[in-house]
Amino acid sequence: TQDNAPIHTAGKITENKITIINWPANSPDLNPIENIWKISKDNIKKNEIVPKTVDELKVALKVEWEKIDVAILEQVTASMSRRINTILESNGGPIKY
Repeated sequence: TQDNAPIHTAGKITENKITIINWPANSPDLNPIENIWKISKDNIKKNEIVPKTVDELKVALKVEWEKIDVAILEQVTASMSRRINTILESNGGPIKY
């Protein structure tokens, strides 16, 4: 997916004749990383030590990212067909993801 920013639509994409899919620039219900960020955020909130600086937050996020099971990533990715169908059924409206 692309957001049509020039940096994402030039160079290798053109050279390799890659087809660009029109994708909403701001559509979190179609962006699986939003689920992963929520999981990470929820896990950080459960920790006894709350990050107080940007550097501490970066470390906490890295730790949580490395804990995410591949099965979760596969599950979130596998949900895309259902999400797209639900959005189509709602005539392009937002969905609960």
